[in-house]
Amino acid sequence: MSVNKENMMEEWKSLRNEIARKQDFVERLVLTTATGNLVIYSFAFSLQELAPMNAFIALLPIFLTTITYFWILRNLHSALRIVKYIKEKIDPNTGIGWENWIQQFRRVAQPKGRIRVNENVFSLFYHFFLVVSLLVSITSVWAPHWPYGNNASLIRNIPVNMSVWITIFIILFWILWYILARFLWIGRRIDDIETINQTLQVE
Repeated sequence: MSVNKENMMEEWKSLRNEIARKQDFVERLVLTTATGNLVIYSFAFSLQELAPMNAFIALLPIFLTTITYFWILRNLHSALRIVKYIKEKIDPNTGIGWENWIQQFRRVAQPKGRIRVNENVFSLFYHFFLVVSLLVSITSVWAPHWPYGNNASLIRNIPVNMSVWITIFIILFWILWYILARFLWIGRRIDDIETINQTLQVE
């Protein structure tokens, strides 16, 4: 084995380890975000005397989840660039052929699916928590108007018209945030991933 081939083999090992680290980071990030969101929801509902404030606290997970999703996409994009480099620069010169083989295998297993990374799984995660945050926020606004049995005296009496205006504000803010996040920050990363996935397709 030539020195150049030995160096490329070491580079291959290093790059594969880098991909594994990115995968591990994404898994921990998803778990941490899901746990953090649940803690925030629980905290929002524990403040029964501050229902308007609860609604805004319950919206915090949309920021946390958006940041998480953005970092997930960044890591997926980075991992795909490594895969592309391995496939085009290292595999042909070392005889390993791992990337070509795994892509062919996945193409057979999922003929109509993406070859390498399906970011739709993380998109579901992102949209799920965005919708839940909206529902929890609106619920916290209207919760004081519902019967709470013996705890009714502990709940601040909020006028219905105030609850309506807060609800409208929450919905408009949620829509605006989604549009900005999706088309200004997240959309570009998704397009980058789509482009690299297309170049990795096996004919």
